[in-house]
Parts: sequence; structure tokens; C-alpha cells
Amino acid sequence: MSIERELVGVKHPLGVNFAIGLEPIRTTHQTDLRILRTKDGRQFIGKMSKSKVKKWGETFALMVRRHKPDRPLEGPLWLQLVFGFPLNKADKGKGTAHAARPDWDNLPKTVCDILTREGFWHDDGQVVIGTVMKVRTATPFIGVRVNETKLIDEEFIKLTYESFTD
Repeated sequence: MSIERELVGVKHPLGVNFAIGLEPIRTTHQTDLRILRTKDGRQFIGKMSKSKVKKWGETFALMVRRHKPDRPLEGPLWLQLVFGFPLNKADKGKGTAHAARPDWDNLPKTVCDILTREGFWHDDGQVVIGTVMKVRTATPFIGVRVNETKLIDEEFIKLTYESFTD
């Protein structure tokens, strides 16, 4: 059995799975950072109080609270995120892959920071398996699936390594 099939076919007893009807933000965490000054003149990197990312994050946080698990998820986690962006004219009314900015690797940062702050897990460093998908769809949304996972053991690591070295 391939590693991919093993990952897809596993049922997780502990976790959350939900979709939020909110358009993903096109401005990412990185693009919103600025060099700011404290009252005594020291510099630091932060976000302006009126930043788009900050406002979007507050809205997202309000919407995810009702999906929060009873207790923070423990141990290694498997995270799947789907960002459904609105269709554009070129899509001609059909859903498709979103192969444009923002970059896929910048999208999860704000979402993971908010899920940490809202108590879905203790720290986003617990995520050991992650996928991010960008699509265009008639109904914009953000899909979140996070589960505790015991998939990564010595046998899994060996199979993974061998799949890259063959």
C-alpha cells in the first residue's frame, strides 16, 4: 500500500473538520508587516491596528470559535486547509485551481496563528503533516481539517525516505 493511500484512508477519532463562509484574504501575514516604533523610539516589526490582515483575522477568529474542540488537540497534528477564492471572469462559472497570488505557503500563517490563539491546539509547531489547496469557487470559503495523528513512526519515516531515494 502506498504512503498516500495510508494517509488518506486513516480515520481520526480526535479532531475538527469545518468550513467557514469567508473569502480568503489576498494580503498575507508577510505583506502586512511594518517596522514600527515604540513611544520611547525603539523599533520593532508589527502590524498597524488598521491592517487588512488584522481585521480579517478578527472576523475569522469570531467565526471559528464555535468549532473549537473541547480541549486543545495534543501531540502531532495533521492539518488540511482549503482556500476557496471567488471565481473570476476567465473561469466562466466553473471551479478551478487558483494558480495565482497569494502564494500557497503564505496563506496558512495567519490561519494557524488564529487557531493557536483560539485554543485549537497548544502550538502550531505540533503540525507535522500539512496540505494547502487553493481553488476558485462560486462560494468563497476556508476549509479546515485538523486531527491528532499517530501516523509518523519509524516504519513511516523509512517508507517516506525510500520513496524519495528510489
